[in-house]
Amino acid sequence: VTINQNIAIYIDDAPEAISTSKDFVNTINLYVNSADLGVNAKILFTDEYINRIFELLEIEYGSKESAQKEFIKIIEQLKQENKEISIILKQSDINKIDAYKNYGIFSYIVDKGNYRCEYIDTVSDTKIKANFVTNLNQVRADGNLAIIKVSDFKKEISKTSGLFTFLNSSLNLKEILQKRNIEFIRQTASNFDFNQIPNIDIELIAQIIVSSENKFEQLSKYLNGSDSISMYYLGLSNDEQRAAFMDEILKRALVINYLRSFEQDNVYYGLKDKSLENILAKALVEKYKSQRTFEINSNANLNETTASEVEFELLKKISQLSQQAFEQNDPQSIDDIIKLIPLYAERNVELRTANINVVDIQNIKGILSAA
Repeated sequence: VTINQNIAIYIDDAPEAISTSKDFVNTINLYVNSADLGVNAKILFTDEYINRIFELLEIEYGSKESAQKEFIKIIEQLKQENKEISIILKQSDINKIDAYKNYGIFSYIVDKGNYRCEYIDTVSDTKIKANFVTNLNQVRADGNLAIIKVSDFKKEISKTSGLFTFLNSSLNLKEILQKRNIEFIRQTASNFDFNQIPNIDIELIAQIIVSSENKFEQLSKYLNGSDSISMYYLGLSNDEQRAAFMDEILKRALVINYLRSFEQDNVYYGLKDKSLENILAKALVEKYKSQRTFEINSNANLNETTASEVEFELLKKISQLSQQAFEQNDPQSIDDIIKLIPLYAERNVELRTANINVVDIQNIKGILSAA
């Protein structure tokens, strides 16, 4: 999962070759099969390509407003299929991402030239070094993002059901994992599934996080010795790797158990958008390390209208708050992230409509804008 997470697909088809807006989704589906994915696929397009799609949508739907609504629908549908669209921007154009957020795109690649890039997710406040690769031997377990141009591998992809099928059958995973570094180990810890995380009181997890004692020994009281956390930890080769893993797995345990506290019978299946789990984990750790107290409000209402509309409003708000929280060190923004995500983020679970307490969408937008 972590290896796939660190691969981005750059669809570098020429914008002038696009004849209809449907080419956008059709092209993605040609290269990426949802059944192949164990993680959100990062799919990259140039600014020029997306602008061409906007132009065609405006022609087809008659106005910029209608075109924007349709594009957001497309992006939301792709997200439901684990396909995350990002934009490649030049260093001089990075301010364009603010406009793209209004269209449901919250991540981008900064092309710094000479094959040097950086991937930035504005929701989770994640920044990762990125590199274009021309052959699969350049894919590493180093925590960096490997960008693969589909034009370099079209022939190989055409013989399989999609790029990830081709990659998983072609990469030497054993050799790659033998050379994993600290950042890759951190990313792996953050990918542990909800059912691999034991039920532990969040106050106890917080105590372990801030403790100077051996963190694994403290956590192991809640593990059974043959669990995936223990097995991965004991398989690491040195203290630096083990310390990095424990820092991240405790952060993961904190956010999972925090979110469990909002669910009936503590049953939790994860959020649909993993970036929201990541930023919530970061906010919770900052909150506990600062030793500021807060109360969990588990009596919140669920939301009216479609879940995707609420999620879109939430992502825009969290993108704004994450910058204020971690770049400007604003305690109130950290608190707002902690409060908003459990209330409005979409879960990986089918909700029974009979149990949903309906709230007007304007009220939800008002809450988000006031936070």
